[in-house]
Amino acid sequence: MKIKNLSTNQIFGFIIIGYILYIVTLSLLGISNSVWTAAPIPVVYSDTLKPIDALIPDTVPFKKYNKLRDSIIKIRELKNGDSWLGDGVSSYISGLIGTSSSLACDTCSLKFFYEVLSKNINKIPVRYYMNLPAWTLNVKNTTYTDDTGESSWTSHAVFNSDSVQFFVRNDQAYLRKIVPKPRLTKEDNQAKYEAVDVPVKFRYNKQNKCLMIPVNKSTKKTLDIVMIALAIALGTYFLSLIASFIKFVIDLSKGLAFTNENLKRLKFIAFSLLAYPVLILLFNILMRLIFYSYFTSDVILSSTVWDNAWKAILAGFVFYVLFRAFRQGKILKEEQELTV
Repeated sequence: MKIKNLSTNQIFGFIIIGYILYIVTLSLLGISNSVWTAAPIPVVYSDTLKPIDALIPDTVPFKKYNKLRDSIIKIRELKNGDSWLGDGVSSYISGLIGTSSSLACDTCSLKFFYEVLSKNINKIPVRYYMNLPAWTLNVKNTTYTDDTGESSWTSHAVFNSDSVQFFVRNDQAYLRKIVPKPRLTKEDNQAKYEAVDVPVKFRYNKQNKCLMIPVNKSTKKTLDIVMIALAIALGTYFLSLIASFIKFVIDLSKGLAFTNENLKRLKFIAFSLLAYPVLILLFNILMRLIFYSYFTSDVILSSTVWDNAWKAILAGFVFYVLFRAFRQGKILKEEQELTV
């Protein structure tokens, strides 16, 4: 069966099926989207771990509490490597890859850091990363370093078991997460879950909510060049889509609606928009395969992948329907001219 012989309803049906397969693929990869992801079930867990950051007593005066809180937040951002970001090339809109660099001072105090920053910034080590904006973590906000105002995890807390906390300690990245706790006996009434710290190889950018893969300086420079070239290619592609649409509108204003050029333009726009989210998904699957050793079960696809995909799919379908309509109009016009 040739595609041109399919009705618009049949084409719509195929697109719906493709859409469902797309959702299933994203779900299997762990996409963080509330549309089809069930709400996590809260569980009771025991926590005997050392707090990620120093706790501030409730007896501290309000102004001093806020000052200490701000200091702890800054130190945490410094340790995690998602603050004091340096140069890099980002590609967060396209959902591909990007680069960044950050100053890191895992053991120094804020006083020492500000002194070095004002005198000789070269003394502070710089770390380089390849960013994967399509991949993220289901981050738990439970401490004031996560900007929630809560001061600690309790010994028997209640929280969703699928969320994690990312932190760096002694230059090693960890995920603090909830895991099933082995029960010694059937009569054991203790909490069935416990908090543990699991070491990971990646870093996490809290501001942009994306994974960061540590790389060396030369690799980052190479990626910068690749990203600039990719940005130019994507810019050219989007400009060509806009130019094709503008030329189509101009032809309509001149009464030249049913032409081969307009059909080519509509077909180019439609299939480009329909193919774009699929290519982005395949690219990010490839990134996961290449850096599989950095990925854990807690790494999920960001909901931005779907947010950008459905818009492109919807626009592509609209232009495809227009392409079919104008192609049918061209056929009717040619038949009318032959009759005359």
